[in-house]
Amino acid sequence: MEETLDKDQSILTVLDQLWLKLGKDAFVVADHWEQDSFAIGIASPHNLGALVYISTYGEPAGQFGYELELPPSVGRESQYQVAGRGSGIEFEELANTVYRHLKNASPRSSPNNS
Repeated sequence: MEETLDKDQSILTVLDQLWLKLGKDAFVVADHWEQDSFAIGIASPHNLGALVYISTYGEPAGQFGYELELPPSVGRESQYQVAGRGSGIEFEELANTVYRHLKNASPRSSPNNS
């Protein structure tokens, strides 16, 4: 891992597995949940508003929960829109879901891009 994260080993392991499966350039860590040691955020490197929240809290060993997030539609007040959710899924399904979500993120400016 490129940086030291204060996270549970289950999250560190899934990050490493995702980098191995998808490649080092497939996503960036965008951790808006620093205080949650059982969760992490990853984003498209082309659109930081396309985010995947991954959690191991309350999940059986080797399974994950996730939420797919997109930037809000124009004129909406929320900070993001939910594009999908899941829980109790195994790594292969998580990796495929992450890949599809981040691959489909169109490059554009988001409030977090600089």
